[in-house]
Amino acid sequence: MAGLLASPGDHQAIARAILRLLNDKRLYRQASRAARERVHRFYRQESAWTAYRDLYRRFLADLRSPGVRDRFFPHRMMAGSGLSLLASAFLR
Repeated sequence: MAGLLASPGDHQAIARAILRLLNDKRLYRQASRAARERVHRFYRQESAWTAYRDLYRRFLADLRSPGVRDRFFPHRMMAGSGLSLLASAFLR
């Protein structure tokens, strides 16, 4: 658990959650550790680059499919285009 939940605008629930964390050191340490792990896992620069790379790879792989390619680029042929070169570089 990386934190406690309270409904937006429910000031009393927010205050209770804060007091609970202040009064329960074990819960505070557990929530702090879980929050750090979550940030490290999902928001590190390496994780973001990996996610973007994977997204581009899926997009470029889809462009190899004629139906998808024709839908997004109806007036262009991929062969010999810069997009084709980009796709082959990413899909190696």
